[in-house]
Amino acid sequence: HFKPNIVVCHSLGNIVWFHLLDELDIALDKLMLVAPVRQECAIEEIQSFFPYPIPKELKSHEVIMAASDNDPYLTLEEAIALQQKLNVGMKIMENAGHINAQSGFGKLDCALDWIKREIPCEESKS
Repeated sequence: HFKPNIVVCHSLGNIVWFHLLDELDIALDKLMLVAPVRQECAIEEIQSFFPYPIPKELKSHEVIMAASDNDPYLTLEEAIALQQKLNVGMKIMENAGHINAQSGFGKLDCALDWIKREIPCEESKS
């Protein structure tokens, strides 16, 4: 039985989470959406994931999205549009690429700090 209280998704993991949400009877404490991808993709092997649903309810008390201003898989404008559709806070990281090891981000201390934080974090919902 899948009953976590914290979920962190990266890249295509965000899409998997969005696809599963309607099927899950779950109430998270925290959800972190890291480096989501755009709504369409030309990569044949993963076409069945696209376009992905934009959930109306993320089933979490606290949600934050982390995006980069130079992610090759989601422009800053696309990130802002997704953030607004989801109505969540967002942390924009400068020159962070796809926020992964290849772009210089392995362990993200700021992510762990947010997960451990007991007081809700208010990020920009512009």
